[in-house]
Amino acid sequence: MRPPVILCAFSNSGDAYLSQLEKENEAISDALRERQGKGHLLLDTDSRTSKKLRDRLLLYQPQVEIIHYAGHASGSQLLMEDATVYGAGLLQSIRLQKNLKLVFLNGCSTREQVVQLLDAGVRAVIATSVDIGDDTATRFAEDFYQKLASGHSIDEAFKLATEVVTAKNNAALTTTEDPDRGIARLIKAPNTGPVWGLYLHKNQQGAADHRLSDKSFYELHIKSQIDSKFNTSEDAILAALYNVLMTFSDELPMFEDLEKKYGEQWDPRKFDVREVKNAIINSLPSPIAEQVRKLLVTEDEPLASERLRFLINTYSVMADLLLFIMFSQLWEALVQGKVPVLEDHLKERVSAFFLLDHRDRQAYDVIPLIRIIHDKLKAHEVPLFVNEMSHLADLMDERESEFFGAYLNITGIKGKYKDLAALDELDDRDIQQDCQKAEASLCIIFKELGFCARYKFATIKNIYINKKKNQPAVYQHKMVKLDYVLVGFTDKMEDFENFTDSNSVVIYKIENKSLSAFNLYPFVIDMNALISEKLSKIYFFYNYDKSATAATCTYNFIKNINEKKDRLQIPALPNFLRTKTDLKISQEELETIGPEILESVEVFISYFKS
Repeated sequence: MRPPVILCAFSNSGDAYLSQLEKENEAISDALRERQGKGHLLLDTDSRTSKKLRDRLLLYQPQVEIIHYAGHASGSQLLMEDATVYGAGLLQSIRLQKNLKLVFLNGCSTREQVVQLLDAGVRAVIATSVDIGDDTATRFAEDFYQKLASGHSIDEAFKLATEVVTAKNNAALTTTEDPDRGIARLIKAPNTGPVWGLYLHKNQQGAADHRLSDKSFYELHIKSQIDSKFNTSEDAILAALYNVLMTFSDELPMFEDLEKKYGEQWDPRKFDVREVKNAIINSLPSPIAEQVRKLLVTEDEPLASERLRFLINTYSVMADLLLFIMFSQLWEALVQGKVPVLEDHLKERVSAFFLLDHRDRQAYDVIPLIRIIHDKLKAHEVPLFVNEMSHLADLMDERESEFFGAYLNITGIKGKYKDLAALDELDDRDIQQDCQKAEASLCIIFKELGFCARYKFATIKNIYINKKKNQPAVYQHKMVKLDYVLVGFTDKMEDFENFTDSNSVVIYKIENKSLSAFNLYPFVIDMNALISEKLSKIYFFYNYDKSATAATCTYNFIKNINEKKDRLQIPALPNFLRTKTDLKISQEELETIGPEILESVEVFISYFKS
């Protein structure tokens, strides 16, 4: 059985931009994140056009339980990004949703559409009677979904949200700094009457008592369809990843979809599990996907020592990636003056990280360092690029939780084995026990890290401007999207309305034709981009060593993270690069790459000197 769907349409307008719309999207996602993680529902927030909204209604039929619209509206109209839609134009698609409990129209003066929706069979509608301010609308939606997620009924959540918003600003509607959500953009005097109304179908008065389900649909689905058939060492990891990524990724095939695809030939007992494995790997950011691939794609049952090495590497890469994101965001905040002062304890913790030698770095737990940087950014109200980091911080505060126990287990095992290359020489019984313990812990951690599928990685090699007469400039990015690791990467050109940094590895998401990206250089580098080669070769920062005659940085090749022969020692470059004659850069330029990387690392370190 598939989970109930909350389908959201956040539709903005270039002519009358609503600055709070993205915040409303994030607020609803945050409110429902725990419900999603437990498999109680699926949240889809990607419908910005009328075509996509209709397509999603058809795709999810009859799963849709709540439809939420946020954007410009006026009377019978909703302004989608591709067209103005009259409420009647969606009625047929809505009639097909036999389990639809609520339509929430969070735009100006949407009361006019209520009767049509109720006549179409919708059980409950939340609509507005007047123009509403952008900020007020966001606040109301945020509070409504928080209450709904915490177990309140539709009626209870509605009343509590109305009370909170009214208490904060007497439901003030439109001001010059708070653009309204009406297509006509009319300015009206504050209205002291009710702004929102909850309207019920005359034969469905009990709809107001509806609450979100506490049933985990994904886990039931997995148990009945997957766990009963798998009997190899990757079973638990596969099921855990499938369960959580079903919430966040479109890559994963539902078994019902496969049944339609194969028709009468479909037999769950003969299902080729490689199709799910491939989809799981392709759903994840490439640094993590490279590690998960080794856990899931095995021809033979691996040795316990090899399996344990893969498990530790998977956790380490996930944790390091989060650290590098936080390093990069802290650095930007320091440069921009958003974080004016660093306390001594923060300086000491960061400095200590860069003093670790190879063995200590392998066993080092980066999570406390991530947490202290997170708290510093939050204290100065710096918005987090990966806003789910705050959810992980909350989980780390729950010392009796399953997640915190799993974290202690996996970091304890990681700290126990400082030399992963020597695992084969150790007692096999201990290795076997730690392997089972690490696998169970990683499954629990994966449950809370499914949000990683929301973010993609890419190398930005070059950026070009394409400007035509009387048209806005378009920024062409020569980039390598670091996804689909099983079929390889390709260079391609992508057009965006804004630009990011060239010669960089970025974590990104695309919002409304705009590229929202965060540069991870020099903690993550693409050597192929730096030497103008095709495709990508990604390295993670490992450690900084100033004990030698000259300072050096070590970088691990993400595909073979334990292979010392594949490591980069910066500023020195591999022999094959120094002798290569077909590079698109000069030998002089090549010789500057290593020192520039080292200099960037040392500039960051300099912020933390006492």
